[in-house]
Amino acid sequence: MSTSHYPTPTPDPTSAWSSAEQYEMYVALLGLAESLRSQGEPAGAYHCLVAILALNVPHVVSARIHCEIGKLLLRHSDSQDVAKYYLDSAVNMGLHAQNGSALEEARLDASSALADYYVAHDDVAQARDILHTAIEQSQHSPYWQCHFIFQLANVFVQGQDHTVATQILTLGESFSARHQADYLTTLFQLARAHVFIRGKQYQSAVTSLADIGSRLDAATAQVSVGLRDELRFYLIALEALCRLNMGQAKSVRPYVAPLQAALDQLTQNAAQAPPADHPLQMFALAPRSMFPALHFAISAQFFALVGYHDKLDRLVHRCKSFFDGLVGTEHGALRDELRCVMYQHAIPTSLSTGRFNQALEQISDYITLWWCQSPEMLALLTANQALLYYKQQRWLDLLNAAQRSLPDQAPDHVGLRCSAFIVQALKALAESRFADGQVLLQRALQLSNAEDLNQMMANSLMLLARNCAALAQWDNAFKAAKAAADLADKIPAPQLSINALKLISDVAGHVGDHASRSTAVQQAARFGEREAQELALVQRNPKLNTLQWTGG
Repeated sequence: MSTSHYPTPTPDPTSAWSSAEQYEMYVALLGLAESLRSQGEPAGAYHCLVAILALNVPHVVSARIHCEIGKLLLRHSDSQDVAKYYLDSAVNMGLHAQNGSALEEARLDASSALADYYVAHDDVAQARDILHTAIEQSQHSPYWQCHFIFQLANVFVQGQDHTVATQILTLGESFSARHQADYLTTLFQLARAHVFIRGKQYQSAVTSLADIGSRLDAATAQVSVGLRDELRFYLIALEALCRLNMGQAKSVRPYVAPLQAALDQLTQNAAQAPPADHPLQMFALAPRSMFPALHFAISAQFFALVGYHDKLDRLVHRCKSFFDGLVGTEHGALRDELRCVMYQHAIPTSLSTGRFNQALEQISDYITLWWCQSPEMLALLTANQALLYYKQQRWLDLLNAAQRSLPDQAPDHVGLRCSAFIVQALKALAESRFADGQVLLQRALQLSNAEDLNQMMANSLMLLARNCAALAQWDNAFKAAKAAADLADKIPAPQLSINALKLISDVAGHVGDHASRSTAVQQAARFGEREAQELALVQRNPKLNTLQWTGG
């Protein structure tokens, strides 16, 4: 809700209001409602808006207030049916509004919110009908036309119909180009590239982003410096995200520092940036206040992919306070989605580094959001499950996991393909097919080394050492286990370090290298002491109950 959406009070209140007293009461309640909303008190804002409707207000004001009450309830309450009632009322009150009038603005705004209501209630067909009608009815208004095009494309994206979504965004690009709106044209192009990424059409995304980069470098003076900086941030973020989704950590690296630099420049120039002076410059792919969160989410994925556990841990501590500061804002859904991404990568890192108590805290926060079940996340979970099944000798479960994790089912994601090779290698080891296991692990090592996937490389080395030990290839086993231990120490990954050191100890014992065996035993014991301390913290943590009531 924003006061700019309300009809501007006329200079002579008595020309539209029954009395100046009623008008003054309206202004006071309106100001209080906005103040309460901005302070994160939507309930208070709601009561103020309802009180306005008790006044003898003009028809146009009543329509706008109905719209704002509906949007407020839709975003901040469980009273969804009541929200729909107010939004329907606003639409009906503006059915015969003149083009460009404040009454029409209220109707179109309410129509947009109604579409959101139907999407949230899984009635996508009704949402599409509303938006198609709204697009037809708003052809005289470039702002609303583009607003509804973006919204309709997003509905198709949520329905996984990426092809239609890109077609709609292409229409938006053509529309904005006809109005010579360079900023908005580029924004539609970036949105289409994002849809390509979500639809796993990575080559189309790469081509599109390269074309956008060329256009942005030659941007006309029509796009202000501040808006060009914003577009540049979007572009770099999508370049990084595209390669992250393909599991190409090495390809992401060139975008990490520029993304931080783009964010820093936006932050420095924020106070000096003039407000948008044209309706078609008011659009954005994400609110500027959320840019740090976008940076955090991308950085977390990169650090997790390359195995920079300490950097990821520091990043999580930094962004937790940032996300906490966004509580109560209107961007809660986007905030929670990005925070969910952060936890998806932070929790495995905390576990692999032996920070069990920290992992418990993060899991407790995570389950208050939702458990995301993207194909990528499920594939990584399957790989982790397979490792546990192998350690616990649950062979049937391992077989089932291997059937769900096949290398040729993840052709566009290096990390997932690598994890699939690891799972198949585990199956081969369990079935004593050590020659096959060696081939599979060598393939996993090639993939992980090519893209600096350090965690997977360390796991592959560790399993390769076990495979060589099973073949009595002691020298190769010792080298692989030592390499795994060194890499685990670099990441760091204490759990993997303990396993590697134990294997070094066993191999050294077989070949009579008592010095190496003694050193490995001592180092493993130190890691074991830290693990015991962490487990003691977990047992005393009251949030352990969280896992119990979620079946965790």
